[in-house]
Order: sequence, then C-alpha cells, then structure tokens
Amino acid sequence: MDFPKTFPDVETIILDRNYRSTKAILECANKLIAHNKKRVPKALYTENNDGDKVSLNVLYSRDNEAKYVIDQIEQLHLKGVKYKDIVILYRAAYLTLPFENELMKRRIPYQIYGGLKFFQRKEIKDVLAYFRLLYNPRDDISFERIINVPRRGIGDSSMDILKAEKNANGLSYLEYLDDIENRSTLLKPKMVLALSMLIDKIKNVRTKLDENLEAYSKILEDFLVSIGYYDYLKSDDETAEERLGNVKALFENINSFMKENPDSSFDEYLQNATLQTSQDEIIDNDQVSLMTIHVAKGLEFDYVFVVSLIDGVFPSQRTLDESGHDGLEEERRLCYVAFTRAKKKLFVTANTSYSFVLGQDGKQSSFINEAGLIRENNSSYKGAYKKPNSIGYFMDEQTSFDDFFTSKKEEKKDNGISDWKVGDVAIHDVFGRGVVTAVMDDLVEINFDNHGTKTLMSNHIKLHREKRGIEA
Repeated sequence: MDFPKTFPDVETIILDRNYRSTKAILECANKLIAHNKKRVPKALYTENNDGDKVSLNVLYSRDNEAKYVIDQIEQLHLKGVKYKDIVILYRAAYLTLPFENELMKRRIPYQIYGGLKFFQRKEIKDVLAYFRLLYNPRDDISFERIINVPRRGIGDSSMDILKAEKNANGLSYLEYLDDIENRSTLLKPKMVLALSMLIDKIKNVRTKLDENLEAYSKILEDFLVSIGYYDYLKSDDETAEERLGNVKALFENINSFMKENPDSSFDEYLQNATLQTSQDEIIDNDQVSLMTIHVAKGLEFDYVFVVSLIDGVFPSQRTLDESGHDGLEEERRLCYVAFTRAKKKLFVTANTSYSFVLGQDGKQSSFINEAGLIRENNSSYKGAYKKPNSIGYFMDEQTSFDDFFTSKKEEKKDNGISDWKVGDVAIHDVFGRGVVTAVMDDLVEINFDNHGTKTLMSNHIKLHREKRGIEA
C-alpha cells in the first residue's frame, strides 16, 4: 500500500484478468473482497463463461452438512467428474471429522493435504486411550500410551519395574496400581505418589459418571483438565488452537454418535474409533482432496466446497481477538482465496448446530452476506440438533454408568467368541480374511490377507471365525 508513496514515479499495472474461474465465481469473490478497505482497488474479470451460480446451503447440523457435501460429490462423480478435481476447503483442521466419516461410509477415496486424518492425530489417539482405560481397566496398551502424556517423570527403567511387578502378580497396570501403596515395590516413593494420584482421578471420574451427576461429556472434559492434558496441549503455542479444536471436535462426534445410535454403548463408539484409526491408506491417484485454505493457496480445482462458514470459525474468533479489524480483513482475504480456487463451480456451506469449540449455536458467517450469496437449502437435509446439556441426552436417566459402558443389547455388540486361538481363520466385515497370530486377554492380533496386521477386540461384532474342522 505504501510502495507508490515511497516511489512516486513508479507505474502500477493491475493484473486483474482471471483465467481460472467463471464469471459467477468472480462476481461472488469481488463482492466479498470489496469490503476490505486496506487494499489496492481491484475487481477481477474473466473472459470465461458465466458458469453455474455459486451454491449456498446452510444445514442444521455438522453431520447434515457433511452428508449434503458428499451427496454433491457423488452426483458430480456419477456425471463423470474425477474425484481428483474436487476439493473440500476449511478454515481449521478440526472441522474435517464429519466429512471424513461420510467419505469413509461411502468408500470414497480421499486425502488430507498438509495434515493427518482425524483419528490419526496424536491428541485424538491420546484422549481415546484415556477413555478406553475408563471403560476397560485391563487395557495395558492404552495405559502405556498415556502414562507420560502429559509427562509424569516416569522413565523407561521405572516402566520396566512396573511392568515386571504387575506381570508377576498377574494383573493389569491399573489393577496393580490400584493398591500400589500397600504393595512391596521397587518404584521410588515419588513415582508411587504420581501414579496413585492418576489412579485416584480415574476412579473419581468413574464414580461421577456412575452417579450421573452431570453431562458425561462435561465430566470427561473435566477429567482431561484435572490430569493437566489441556495445559499440556496449550504449552505449544503454535499448535495449541488446532489441537484443542480437535479434542473439542471429538466430543462433538461422540455426542452425534450417541444421538444417532441411542441403543449403542460407549464401547461401540470406541471400537468404531479403533477401526478408523487403523484404516489403511488407500493408494489411489483419483481421490477427493481435503485441506485448509492456507494449504490451498496457489492451487485450483474444478469443483470447490468451502465448508463451515460460521462466525467464530470463519472469520476466526481468535484472529479477531488478537488483530481486530486488520484480522477481519485478513480473514476476508483468506475467504477470497478459497472462493477463487474454483474453476467451474463453487459450493459454500455452513451449519447452525451447537459447537463445543465455540460454546454456542452456530451462526452463518458474515462473509456469506458480504459475498451476496442467497441460501437455497434442500429441505431433505433438515434435522434438529439438540444441545447436549444433560446426561439424559445420551441415556435414560435411570441408566447407570456401568450399564452405559457395557452393551445395552448384548446380542448386537458381542460376536460371542471368547476362545480365539493362534491359527484360527478370522473373517472381518471390513478387512476380510485373516489368520490369528496372537491372543492377549480381550485382544486378538490378526494378519489379514489384504490389510496387514491389526489388533482388535476379540468380541468385536464385525469379527467372525471360520468354523474349525471339528465344528464344521
């Protein structure tokens, strides 16, 4: 902006012709960016055709928004559009989960650029490991993952001692530590105290959940605060907002799952999450792209979906708090970048459901009105979303925590197999045929013909066993 003042004899040449987008897309983008005052006046034009008008749909929940977007992608693909010519753009990485879930349900190949898929992100694996321990105190794999997250000063030598002692007693880590103060142990007193405090917090949260004192999501979140996990995430200034947003998005996903599956147990949610965590990457040159708008700079796609245009999300509330009006203009420039990635068709979506990240119901972004977009919802995507403010949202008020964290309809959640043996032939609904290579308490390790080695719950409903010779 100050360059012409510093060099008054300079000639300014405005590069205002766009060779990428249609007139409809540029009209929308130009209307939006015109609201920025600190810019060289410029309105892009193109010799391209008018093209399809920009589509705006505001849905009533995150899941409905995702379903709508993936429906449009399926329709485009049926018309001959390649997946690689389609992109889903978002302001923050924590927004990906509903779209990933819908893509996986429909077996549409996709790739996240500039980041990991949701259930492969470290903080999500950490939190789910804690939740598995709450459900299953014999889950030693989860214990080993979280014992030093956040750091508790428990080194490799201490872990070796603890592992040897619990094995000698035939107990899991949590079972052994439950009475550690009365055991003869080689662990240092300081270590015993740190471990005892963690066990007490785990037992305390189980008691709270069992007594139905509060909404269980609030109790679980308070638990993460009590063990210092949120402070641990906040300690890294560069990634704190994104990682905290991912954890909040996980809570939203749990709530959505329970709303849609009222007869399900939390165990089923955890098992589904385990399957998604262990999904193999699909090597496919034709796949839908998902990326943040920052990553998309300089790229172009035939069909662009800019999703979750919600005040507080886009524009980002943090950016507004930190930079005020300058921050708003920067967010608007970023939205302009998103819109102008589209060559043939631009789709814009938002949702109005309650957000754990924002702590309030969603409201469509001010950028939508500034761009002159007109809502054209399809009523078939409407669906109420209830704010989860009580445990009754997830289960009957008379249901105890133990009932909830075990199967309500056992025949639907348990394959009935308790005697897996090495060498058994297993059939999984998703991973196909495999051979059991190890059996560990409630877990079974299987080498699948086409998906490699997976470790699963031995009684997972999707897991079956071929009849043994004597049974055939």
